[in-house]
Amino acid sequence: MKHPTPSDFVIDVTEAHVNVTFNPNGRLYRFGRLADPEDIVRFGPLSRGLETEAETDDNGEYSEEEVARMAHALAVKAVTTT
Repeated sequence: MKHPTPSDFVIDVTEAHVNVTFNPNGRLYRFGRLADPEDIVRFGPLSRGLETEAETDDNGEYSEEEVARMAHALAVKAVTTT
């Protein structure tokens, strides 16, 4: 089984969302940016991700759970290090 690497993703940060695309299949993970300080303390800087349809539903040799976790980790890093 292959493991995703950060270079497998493209990250686009907007004021309201972080969009993370997994290049091998084109699947987009979209995370809403939280604004309320209390929500950020309780849940972190992002909402749970919304997953869109991929160009292909097949992740090939990648674990979907591992890809989703890495997409979220990269999105959090993108908003906490800028």
